[in-house]
Amino acid sequence: MASLGSFTLLASFVVAAYAAAISVLGARRGSRRLIESGVGALYFTTALMTVASGIIVYAFVAHDYSIKYVQRYSDSVQPLFYKITSYWGGLDGSILFWVFLLSVFGAIAVHVNRERHRELIPYVVAVISVVEMFFLFLMVIHRNPFDTFLTQPPTDGRGLNPLLQNPYMVIHPPSLYIGFVGMTIPFAFGMAALITGYVDDSWLRAVRRWTMPMRPSAAYRAREALAKSRLASRVERPRGVRVSARAFDGVGRARESARRRRNPEPRTG
Repeated sequence: MASLGSFTLLASFVVAAYAAAISVLGARRGSRRLIESGVGALYFTTALMTVASGIIVYAFVAHDYSIKYVQRYSDSVQPLFYKITSYWGGLDGSILFWVFLLSVFGAIAVHVNRERHRELIPYVVAVISVVEMFFLFLMVIHRNPFDTFLTQPPTDGRGLNPLLQNPYMVIHPPSLYIGFVGMTIPFAFGMAALITGYVDDSWLRAVRRWTMPMRPSAAYRAREALAKSRLASRVERPRGVRVSARAFDGVGRARESARRRRNPEPRTG
């Protein structure tokens, strides 16, 4: 299993490099076939990272202590739930989980926008693939979660840190990663817009849902409309003439000053 996991990481790096290179080449040559090949490579990277994640989770559940990462963050008496969530219990697994989320988010973003923003998609694929390559390089060279013991492996693991065996600590890393990794999508579209010169607001509409997790509620919109209507009712203005909120405030202050001059407040003492 460890050899298969390491091979999957290496294959993911090669496929991501291919996706970045072929997408840029297809955009430069105007070849739709090369661009589609790059998009397919991005999808294939997502599939490979899903396989790698499945392998590490299976190693935790199956007590495969020949893998250093599994031996370091689980043991035989650990509950099944915490065995599975030990996936992101250490740095090596956290990087793997990061790339897995990035590949899934990238595949979704490209699939949704591939027809509406054809001129941007090649460079979006290239930017996402380059980011994936960076983290895959870290795992392949420095922090491989599938590293094994050179000698006889231990019969049991050390176990997950007791401080991390808490439901709130379990959901803490995924909730952070979803936000951090999700911001790669607007970054990729922004870079693609700069490279291609399509710097209008079309790419902003494509990534708005990745930067705004929730839209204003209906009650908030109703209160905002009511406040605007009340502000507009204070001043009578000719039809077709727009008056800003600052002008409304100025007119209100002028009216208040005139009222005080007509009806001065009596002095006391």
